[in-house]
Amino acid sequence: MPFLSVGEEFYQGGNLMRYFPVQFCSPSPQFGSRKTLFAGLVLGCLLLSGCVHSSGSTWRGERVNQYNAYTAGQNWKGALQVVREEIANPESLDNAHLAVIRMFGIEALGKYIRKFDLEPEFDAEARRYYEEGLRYASYDELQKARLNYALGFYYGESRRNGLAAQYYRKDLEYSEKVNDIFRLILNNHALAGIYAVMGEFALRDFYRTRALDLAEKYFVIGESPSDVNQWVQYYTILRAKASELANDGSPNEAAKLWLKMEPINTRYLAPKVVPYIAMSQSFAVAGDLERARTLYRQAESGRCAILS
Repeated sequence: MPFLSVGEEFYQGGNLMRYFPVQFCSPSPQFGSRKTLFAGLVLGCLLLSGCVHSSGSTWRGERVNQYNAYTAGQNWKGALQVVREEIANPESLDNAHLAVIRMFGIEALGKYIRKFDLEPEFDAEARRYYEEGLRYASYDELQKARLNYALGFYYGESRRNGLAAQYYRKDLEYSEKVNDIFRLILNNHALAGIYAVMGEFALRDFYRTRALDLAEKYFVIGESPSDVNQWVQYYTILRAKASELANDGSPNEAAKLWLKMEPINTRYLAPKVVPYIAMSQSFAVAGDLERARTLYRQAESGRCAILS
């Protein structure tokens, strides 16, 4: 995978992913007079289930190709228009397909809001897609859970985090009911992120700890799971916790997490240099300049590839 631009989407393990740098080139007195680049690697699988396949239904054909092209170019207006066309005139009348394209519709509205703003008619449109999707999902509880997550995503993008948490918890209830451990990990991580934005740090820590405790048993380097995307998700959770520990001034605890993050980076992530630079930033923020310099020096050999 080549170096990615801010927010650029790509496919990995059959799932649509997005790359989010945390901070760009800035003067860094800790590392001398040269400008340095600090970037965080946050590779998030949209809507947990991926954006192409859903519970026996796959959106195929010309429109999904158009949708993927628009999202790759961050053309959210175009992506939203394509989904609306598919909902109005679907290529398949299969109920599973009709449910999944409404999940796409809710997601597309959220991504539009991220770049532009909340339009007055969007709430009614998102609710309509959600309610219709639930009817089409019928007895498919997994698809219903995905619709709950999608609506939580929409409300989160429109900065209504209380509503977002409400629908993320609905998805969490499903995951607990069927004991889907990986989904539980991501549900708890999503709630931690919402409560972090809300400034509810006790709840943030509660859900983040739950996610990490579950992940500790689920992930075994070299053994399981075999899905690379799941390892990328795990790295994302560890990275979020490491950043929180750095902001709290706890570099030793952050260093313990890096011992788990580095092997994941070695096996599963690319470009591999980015996590070293991102973690060096975290140590600098925490006041541990020795660890920060060490990781930055390890990243130096790949620095030109990142800056190009």
